[in-house]
Amino acid sequence: MNKKFFAVASVISVGVFVTSIAFAGNTATTTQTGTNQMSTITQAGDLNDATVDQSDANNTSDIDQDGVSNIADVTQSGDLIAPGNDSTVTQLGESGTATVDQAGFNNSSDVDQVFGISNDATVNQSDGYNTSFVEQDGFGHTATVTQSGDGVDPGNDSMVTQSSVGSTATVTQDGFNNSSDVDQTSSGGATATVTQSDGYNTSVVSQSSGGGGTATVTQSGDGVDPGNDSIVTQGGGAGSTATVTQDGFNNSSNVDQGGGGSNTATVTQSDGYNTSDVDQAGGGGNTAIVTQSGDGVDPGNDSVVTQGGTGFHSATVTQDGFNNSSDVDQSNIGNEATVNQTDGYNASLVVQSGEINTATVTQSGDAVDPGNDSIVSQVGNNGSATVTQDGFNNVSFVDQDDEVNDAAVYQEGGLNDAHIEQIGGDDNEGTIDQIGDNNTAFVDQNSANNMADIDQGSVSGCSFCNATVEQNDDGGHMATITQDGDTNLAVTTQNGLGNVSAVSQSGTGNVSMITQN
Repeated sequence: MNKKFFAVASVISVGVFVTSIAFAGNTATTTQTGTNQMSTITQAGDLNDATVDQSDANNTSDIDQDGVSNIADVTQSGDLIAPGNDSTVTQLGESGTATVDQAGFNNSSDVDQVFGISNDATVNQSDGYNTSFVEQDGFGHTATVTQSGDGVDPGNDSMVTQSSVGSTATVTQDGFNNSSDVDQTSSGGATATVTQSDGYNTSVVSQSSGGGGTATVTQSGDGVDPGNDSIVTQGGGAGSTATVTQDGFNNSSNVDQGGGGSNTATVTQSDGYNTSDVDQAGGGGNTAIVTQSGDGVDPGNDSVVTQGGTGFHSATVTQDGFNNSSDVDQSNIGNEATVNQTDGYNASLVVQSGEINTATVTQSGDAVDPGNDSIVSQVGNNGSATVTQDGFNNVSFVDQDDEVNDAAVYQEGGLNDAHIEQIGGDDNEGTIDQIGDNNTAFVDQNSANNMADIDQGSVSGCSFCNATVEQNDDGGHMATITQDGDTNLAVTTQNGLGNVSAVSQSGTGNVSMITQN
């Protein structure tokens, strides 16, 4: 063994050794207890400091520092029987700090700081079979990884990749078989916080381009069933925020914020089998709030929110129960959608491609029979649609084009069908109110200033009632239909100017036909 070997401070030892370096200002301390330990320290430059403390057996440490004021501190344990831990620290550049503390066995840590000033990486792994990889390239990054495991089952996997300027990543995994991947390549200031507990949770956070994005993912699981999956992608403009909280198992969340900046997505899912997809890939200033809760037994709820165009859209989806489905698709600018569904088997579709439209859908089933279906489509501008359905197998369809249309549907009972279609014109107003079972209401309005009001069974309920209002051509139409009783039929068709029609029927089997041209 020659002096050149000690000049680079490379040590392979059994027992306790202290090794010093020939270069001025550098400090290296290696302490090993047990058998089959391996420590390699290579330092070049000024004021480097490396400390390695390995205990029991089969631990391996490799520290390579090149630059100014780099500090690496590695502490590893093991249990004398199982294979030990592996640690690799590579620091190039200035002022990098890496601290690795591994307790247990079969833990693996790799910290690679390629270039930068004041980069910081802290890795703490316990028990066994945890794997951590941290790569920092740029300036002012901070990475903190804490992983546990139970020492029996496969541990946790964490990967953190940071480039550019000023990113912060905090990963805490407690349990086993959790996986986290944080990729921060933004222009600076990105923050990612991932906390996963128990087992089988998977998180992917990708922050690129604009910078200043914030992603917070918290997942639980029960340690037995498959855990939760979360994907957060932030790119494009700056200042987007994504918050995902999943408590339970088999929940899945995907948030894509790749368009303009200042998008906000909040996803909260509990129990099991819920799925959420938020796509804010176009425009900026969008807000999406998704809250879903299942019963942990039946299939959960599905939510899709797509916000594009110029942006500044708002979508709030709340689903409590099971097998509820919501799809909100908003483009252009300034649309707002609110969906609230409880019990089970409800389905809602909201498509708004105009400007400054508002849609509110509230549906409640009976948790046994199939729920309700609602479709709201608004292509024009400044439209308003409100749908409320309570019962089972109710169907509502609202389609509004052009400007300043207003539609409201309220259905209570079962197997009711409501259809409002307003095409063209301004200030069209259609209202359908049905209480009972097996009722059908249809309103079709064209031109401007039309108004239709259908009220079937508002007092005592109505069954198998049918009401149809069709108003088109010029404005000035008004039609009101009120039916109580069963099997009543009212049909009103109006064309021309200044028409007014009012139909009120009580009892059973009444028929009203009004046609005005």
